[in-house]
Amino acid sequence: MGDQPCCSSTLQQILSYGPILIVEDSESDRLFCRELLVSFGIKSQFIIEAKDLRSAAMLIARCAPTICLLDHRLPDGAGLDLLQLVHCHNLQASETLAKLNVIMMTG
Repeated sequence: MGDQPCCSSTLQQILSYGPILIVEDSESDRLFCRELLVSFGIKSQFIIEAKDLRSAAMLIARCAPTICLLDHRLPDGAGLDLLQLVHCHNLQASETLAKLNVIMMTG
């Protein structure tokens, strides 16, 4: 298979729609997630990060990520509250959220 990950064409297709957002309050866990994504062949410039719900909501509205790795427990609320927060503060939220694939994380 060489140096290319087996799913590189799928990753390129996903990334053509938007970046990957990591929402995690722990700096070490955010770094772990970033390094894991990079090890799968995702370039760093396609990864954005937030440490709380409010920052994540702003990044979703501004950057329209395709995938969100979302921590369940954050300093300013539960991870699932993010979807409600984005919906309440963004008039185009339904379109943005329709394209967002969320992967919940907890530890």
